[in-house]
Amino acid sequence: IGVALGGDASTSSSGFWAALNNATTRMLPMLFYIEDNGYGISVPTEAQTPGGDIAKNLASFKNLFILDGDGSDPRQTATYLAQAIQHIREGHGPALVRLKVPRLSGHSGQDTQTYKSDIQIASERSRDPLPRLQEFVISEHLMTKEDWAAAVVKARKDVADALGKARL
Repeated sequence: IGVALGGDASTSSSGFWAALNNATTRMLPMLFYIEDNGYGISVPTEAQTPGGDIAKNLASFKNLFILDGDGSDPRQTATYLAQAIQHIREGHGPALVRLKVPRLSGHSGQDTQTYKSDIQIASERSRDPLPRLQEFVISEHLMTKEDWAAAVVKARKDVADALGKARL
């Protein structure tokens, strides 16, 4: 299957619409995976997408399976992606999965998110998917607390090593 991953602002582009029209018209095995963090750089989704919800806007599209959920919920995320992939692989045409996720930092180093209130930032931080993922994998016995801690150490080391190489 083909996969197009984008943020909510990517659905405002002509490329998204061209791909969507082709995939739905030709029943192509295509997954559109949209991580909606509510902003395209510093522009709120509502200023880019009528009603601020691309999934609702596409509900009338023929031949498009749509799942709309919480990207901070690991179980729902995995379930929705599995359902979409199964739908596509069974030959039923394209699917769109829109997952709402918090925006935990600005778009770039210069983006201090001053366009957000302190309450909004705190609310987004409370939806951080990483603690939820940790809780999920440990409660489901997919990892132990020690496995998780080791993975965190390894990830930090890998990032530091890659940063060091990039700065050479």
